[in-house]
Amino acid sequence: MNCKIKTFLYFTAFMLMAMLNKFTHASERINDFTKKGSYCAAIRGNGELMPAHWGSMAKLTERYGLPSAMAGGSSASITMFLMESVALSPMAMTDVERALLIKSFEGYIDVLINLTKEGKAVKALLAKKGELALFFKALNKNQNKEFLDSTTHMKEILHLLEKSDFQSILNPEFISYVETTINLSHDYKKTLDPDTKKQIKYRYGQINYALNNFGNFSVLEDKSLFFRPGVFSFEKISKIFGRMANFYAGYDLGKENLEYEKSQAHMKDFFKRCAFLSKDISWQELIENSPFCRDLFSKASLTYRNEHKRLALAKKSSVKQRIEEFIGKYIASFPTTSLLVGKSVEKYKKESKGYLVNKNDDFGDHFRIAPSQYRFGYWGKKSELEHIKLNFRNPFVDPHGRKVDFKADKKSQKFTALGQGSWLTALSVSPAEPGLAKILPIKGTVKYISAGGWGDLHPTPVLRALGCRNIIYVTRRGGDSMFGQGVVKKLTNIGGFNWKEWDKLEIDEKRVKNAIGDELDIGVKASSWSKLHNLANPKSSFSMALKVSDAVWCTDWDKKGAKIKVAEVVQIGYKAPLYNSNNLFFKEGINDFSKNEYDSQLLTKEFISEFGEYEFAGCINRF
Repeated sequence: MNCKIKTFLYFTAFMLMAMLNKFTHASERINDFTKKGSYCAAIRGNGELMPAHWGSMAKLTERYGLPSAMAGGSSASITMFLMESVALSPMAMTDVERALLIKSFEGYIDVLINLTKEGKAVKALLAKKGELALFFKALNKNQNKEFLDSTTHMKEILHLLEKSDFQSILNPEFISYVETTINLSHDYKKTLDPDTKKQIKYRYGQINYALNNFGNFSVLEDKSLFFRPGVFSFEKISKIFGRMANFYAGYDLGKENLEYEKSQAHMKDFFKRCAFLSKDISWQELIENSPFCRDLFSKASLTYRNEHKRLALAKKSSVKQRIEEFIGKYIASFPTTSLLVGKSVEKYKKESKGYLVNKNDDFGDHFRIAPSQYRFGYWGKKSELEHIKLNFRNPFVDPHGRKVDFKADKKSQKFTALGQGSWLTALSVSPAEPGLAKILPIKGTVKYISAGGWGDLHPTPVLRALGCRNIIYVTRRGGDSMFGQGVVKKLTNIGGFNWKEWDKLEIDEKRVKNAIGDELDIGVKASSWSKLHNLANPKSSFSMALKVSDAVWCTDWDKKGAKIKVAEVVQIGYKAPLYNSNNLFFKEGINDFSKNEYDSQLLTKEFISEFGEYEFAGCINRF
């Protein structure tokens, strides 16, 4: 064949592929969750331990491909966003390559941490109970100064914050709170008004509390938990992950952009030289064995990131932003957040105004809402949300022919559809937990306000009601989140769960007690707490969520505490055992992995009996 003709045919084929790729990005779902050979992933939010998701989802993608639908809240909403972005990559053609991209999330964060200011902020968030707390304590070394010196100290705090590595993600509302307090101090010097003095003293205490207790709040004892502005802006943080998502989706940076072409060339080389080396090993194992893989990826990601940021600062509107796209456009996705609805919305707004002028140390301690006004909100495609809602209200038969009935499930009956908002909307509020942020408004609605995505940490029923064939629950061992249970107790004062019993228990004792649950609080007279969280209750929402799962990826991501390194957290996710694999899809997979590998990672009954069932509570269904 003539060389020119061959070149022309190659060029034409390339252009057709590019056009098809753009068309797919614009209008088509990448996978169909109703088809045979598909699966859906329910991902448990886990705050700063989010990298455990990355190890888990990398392993699952190697075995089963990318999920066709996902649900989760808090940090899981960020993971879902990044996963959907990987699915859009024009270069990753195989599941090994897609898994490599998920593994490289860890590498991307390393690049940010070592080479950018905003990366240091992300690092702090991923280890918020460690070095960030130390930074804040250093900031507050003079916190016990006399009242008249508080203005000087607040100015020092403000100056250090605005000059710190965290400047790019500081919450304007928190900064305004500090500035207003300083201005009140100036007013007091002129008027010597005693009420102003009380107000300044209260606000100064709030500022110090926010900094000194960052990431380590006592839910029940923190009186202003729902009102105090957070130090960081989750909307700003979501935009950092938005830039990351653009890179993974391979979105172009404008016509004939040389920096984009350089980045793509590095990525092409990265896939060519590293994909076949990456199978069945973690990111850390890959870069230890083949350091050139880290170098190629670092060049690609940093080049893209710097050019994307330059264009954003130059306000180049032609650059498409992943963060602004609709949720579920390419993969059926359902990020969640807890909601205040009805009269509680106006009640909270009124109380919030009082917080800004408050001078009473007990403010917020008596704020409660009716349990009926606490809900679980989900974003997603409107027709799919309606389908989920219908199946939560009426019994149905799942794709395996099993009858499912959620009418008696307390959590499912609190399901609330939020519509198909943007990822920016969801990521601005879902990861914003009480203590890190106050209760927040949700863009696009005045009917609801958000208390964060910690509420529904076992969202498998949403995927079952959606119509998924095969569902895997990516979670950790142990009972429901103690933090989440505490927030619900503080917010609604629901019955059950005597917190005074926990006061004298050690951490491990609390873990066991929470995992076992309360076997006396079951049946017709079960408390509201038991109906939601109690693992000893076969009809609790948590038990139901395990029952409708086809498999559970049973990590142990929180056993070593939050000071664990990112790489170790990823490894915990990657090496986790699989439980309840009678489902043929999860037993056989769609990709080539050996029976020995599968058997070695299976959580067997023998393994459970050796350590006791309570150790795997939250993964196994006892009923």
